Amino acid sequence: MRFEIPGRPMLYWKTDEVWTYIDGMGIPYHPAYDKTRFAPREEIRVSYWAGETHRTYGRYTWLRYYYPELFEKLTERCPEVKKFV
Repeated sequence: MRFEIPGRPMLYWKTDEVWTYIDGMGIPYHPAYDKTRFAPREEIRVSYWAGETHRTYGRYTWLRYYYPELFEKLTERCPEVKKFV
């Protein structure tokens, strides 16, 4: 399968067009995109998540839900994280 939008470089593709390409070409992606309880795959962004600006966006709740063992390790070192979930 070849996915192309004539005259539109990938930079200008919509999110659903990017995912159609990824799925159609069988391109591997980070498994975090499959964890869609809190947001659809198209809205998930794999990047830093534990910074000051993201604590109020549910990132720690996401971590606690999908990766409880990592959440426990984090809260052992930084107990104050628990107040954001």
